[in-house]
Amino acid sequence: MLEERGIITSINGQSITVRTRRSNSCGDCTANCGTGSLANILGKKYTEVTGVKYAGAKVGDTVIIGLNEQSLLKGALILYLLPLLMMFVTAISCKMLCQSELLTAFAGLFGLMLGLFIAKLLTGKMSKNIRYQPTIIAPPKHSSP
Repeated sequence: MLEERGIITSINGQSITVRTRRSNSCGDCTANCGTGSLANILGKKYTEVTGVKYAGAKVGDTVIIGLNEQSLLKGALILYLLPLLMMFVTAISCKMLCQSELLTAFAGLFGLMLGLFIAKLLTGKMSKNIRYQPTIIAPPKHSSP
């Protein structure tokens, strides 16, 4: 299970919004490379994640949210691999049917766009499924007034 610490910023029905600090090893590294420099220039950013509500959780509580690795992997495969696969399938199919390089390039672009559209539909359906939403895995630590 992938875990991240955050603060509850809002509660809406059975869902919560948790703000987590974006962290990457490049921003904390002491090496002087382009990626680390860019991370330092952009500063520390925050990400808001919507997840499943935990009984007793209140706005301002510090929580640990978790997401199953299989859910993340399935979403990443759909989001990244499906459009590329569609691009190659349509481009290769067009190349076999017609020998035009220009039509093959357009078919590849069409396949990429079609794959992105299908990925958007699939991930939209997945986001409504509770199995693909982050959940609070540790009891909330209530903030002091």
